[in-house]
Amino acid sequence: MCILVIDLSYQTGSVFTMNLKGEVLDFVVQPDYKSLSSVLQQLTKKADLPLKAIALPRGPGAFTPLRLASSVALAHSLVKGTPLIQYSPFLGLVPLEDGEGKLQLDARSKSAFTTFYQKKGANVEFEKVELESIDEEPGYETCVPRLATHIKNLFEIGEFCNPLELKLEYIKQPR
Repeated sequence: MCILVIDLSYQTGSVFTMNLKGEVLDFVVQPDYKSLSSVLQQLTKKADLPLKAIALPRGPGAFTPLRLASSVALAHSLVKGTPLIQYSPFLGLVPLEDGEGKLQLDARSKSAFTTFYQKKGANVEFEKVELESIDEEPGYETCVPRLATHIKNLFEIGEFCNPLELKLEYIKQPR
């Protein structure tokens, strides 16, 4: 059994499959959005395991990739009955050790999405995300194995969302 993760919230997004132990089975970094369905088909076929859940970020992030990822995940969930896990795109930046701190994600145009997190055990809580002006863009370097561990934790505690109530969070309106 595996979980499919569609992390397209940022330009350097990734799509990967992972087992229920949190181990990454296969991944594609910066997938071509135009061929997303074939990328997903290849990854799930390669894993050759039943799909147990689909995980995707709820935003904030890049408008079109977020909508594309949610559309694909929603369609699969409704047709196949696969549970959905929605997570914060900041999750891939949160260390595995307990602690707290400030996180930033590139929002382009000299601005960043900023939040503070607190992690205790498998639980990660985020404060409200703010948009702030910055001098230097922070980029987005998610750690796929770390994100897989956090998603495994969400799966284990049953942090699923109702596909009919799937929501994306936008702070910056699309251009």
